[in-house]
Amino acid sequence: MKIPFEFNSDDERNKWLLYHYLKKYYVDVGLSEIDAEKNTDEVILQNSKNLFRVHGLSWSIGKISLEFFCIIFRMFICPKKIMKQHHLL
Repeated sequence: MKIPFEFNSDDERNKWLLYHYLKKYYVDVGLSEIDAEKNTDEVILQNSKNLFRVHGLSWSIGKISLEFFCIIFRMFICPKKIMKQHHLL
């Protein structure tokens, strides 16, 4: 999978991260790449109105992936300007 490092918006980056880590979870539990992509697409569509809210899909993925939790919630807590100053972006 090609990992893009430039996004047009924070929202686009956050959705990409959500997709990437959900798919990674499905592959880690034994699904094929194709089945993982299908399940990821279905789950994101089913939760499209609650991707980043409290108890939303990102919250659920953050419970099972510490790496995702650290990345995504750092984005919400730490302003982009500060992250760039400290070379975190």
